Amino acid sequence: MAYRFTIIVAFFLIAFTYLGFHLYQLQLVKGDYYYAQAESEQSAAASVNADRGAIYFTDNNGNTLPAAIDQEFPVIYAVPTAVKDPATTAATFAPILNMPVATLQAIFSRPGDQYELLINKADPTVAQKVTAVNAPGVYTEFEPERYYPLSTIASQVLGFVGPNASNTGESGKYGLEKYYNGLLEGNSSNGAGGSDLVTTIDPNIQIEAEKILDDLVANTGATGGDVMVMDPMTGKILAMGGTPSFDPNDYGTSPLANFLNTDVQGVYEPGSIMKVITMSAGIDSGKITPDTTYDDKGYVNIDHAHITNYNLTTEGAYGDNTT
Repeated sequence: MAYRFTIIVAFFLIAFTYLGFHLYQLQLVKGDYYYAQAESEQSAAASVNADRGAIYFTDNNGNTLPAAIDQEFPVIYAVPTAVKDPATTAATFAPILNMPVATLQAIFSRPGDQYELLINKADPTVAQKVTAVNAPGVYTEFEPERYYPLSTIASQVLGFVGPNASNTGESGKYGLEKYYNGLLEGNSSNGAGGSDLVTTIDPNIQIEAEKILDDLVANTGATGGDVMVMDPMTGKILAMGGTPSFDPNDYGTSPLANFLNTDVQGVYEPGSIMKVITMSAGIDSGKITPDTTYDDKGYVNIDHAHITNYNLTTEGAYGDNTT
């Protein structure tokens, strides 16, 4: 009986010793780490975004292809209140994060600061190096960020996601991301995710249209160009874009002018594009048909004005033509 009692006492002694050691590890050895984690999560809670809806393109067979989605990326951040030696910590992380020592030391020295974002969408290799250092006050974690699988394709149609005006989260900037921001962003206060957006853009036509446009601009030495492909029977936009464009995954490296979708936002003199309107009016009224011909004399007299073709003196009149 005494033997069994000794075994029981020994068992509980070992168990309490283990618990005591574990508490020591949590509260003293790793206490700063867990405290910093809790503080940063509480401080960043107000800036957490709800799951943003995806944007899809649709091919000719009705298959959808994701053009804008949320994907997990490493985030590197600091909790200055947990940094024990700002100068040494800054010197350690400056070459890893490719940031000036003075900048990091200033961040790490801020009194009462519980959260500072250092790198968003960090390179996984850099995140691994930060984790390996295991220094109090500098941490990594994975958070969902906006990702555009097609890179520059249809970037001006899509737009991108960036910090909102109050810097408490993110919102759509330019393109569909901005126009349908209310639909896509969801509600961070109750955790309700955003709705998906399915467009009529055909990824195959979009890619080919942009390739043709890029080749034309390069071959003609133009400063830029636009392209749009529409289904005339339904009015569906199958492709739309312009060059120069940008990569929404790295929009900060491109000038603001590249963000505009000049197909719908560009301002210019209408010129010859109004001929389509005139021709449509003529066909609609029955005044002309696709087989109608006319004699181009190279000039026309309107009231007292004599208006000629721009190349009448060099090329002469075009003569009999179809509409």
